[in-house]
Amino acid sequence: MLRDEFGRHSFLEIADPRTYGQATSRAKEALNDRLKPLGLEVTNIPPPKPKFDQRVETAIEERQNAEQEVEVQEEKRNKLKQESGRRVQQVEQEKNAEYQQLLGELEARKQQASNGLIAAKRGADKYFIEREAAGIAYRDEKVTRAKANEVAYRQQAKAMVAKIRAVGEQGPDVLNREIAEHVFPQLENISASPYVMPATPMDIRYLERQEQQP
Repeated sequence: MLRDEFGRHSFLEIADPRTYGQATSRAKEALNDRLKPLGLEVTNIPPPKPKFDQRVETAIEERQNAEQEVEVQEEKRNKLKQESGRRVQQVEQEKNAEYQQLLGELEARKQQASNGLIAAKRGADKYFIEREAAGIAYRDEKVTRAKANEVAYRQQAKAMVAKIRAVGEQGPDVLNREIAEHVFPQLENISASPYVMPATPMDIRYLERQEQQP
């Protein structure tokens, strides 16, 4: 039974204590299955430690050392992977924090710019409303004044028409009175001398010739 179970494995596998322990357990179970009808039970099979040629022993030892070194390196690699993952996670968290901070700053700047735009629009609307109100007030003032002047001019025109009609109804005496009041007083400022005829006749041709000379 032991030979059959141990024959399932290579010499490298048999060199592993775990392997020949498992082979011994399977051999005990198979043997008990056959001995059970006879009322017998095997409780323990102490297997001998396998022995090989010295070169095989050396190769097995070197193989075991190499496998142990591989396990050590694998463990180190796993630790490095864990450390790398931890550092990557830490960097991601730091970058995410920086990103969130930058995003918050950009959002604050955006809100500030939006508030400035709203304030500028309000200022422009206020200026437009004020200028529009001032323009309407100025226009209303001019319209009111024009209407008042129109009324005054109409009244003056009516008065002038009435005066002209009154003058026309009074006849030529009014014109004589106006001349006496306004023209005669100005005649005092006019001086004139009487016209004297020349003693000798004048040659007009001679005068025309003198005027034509340069």
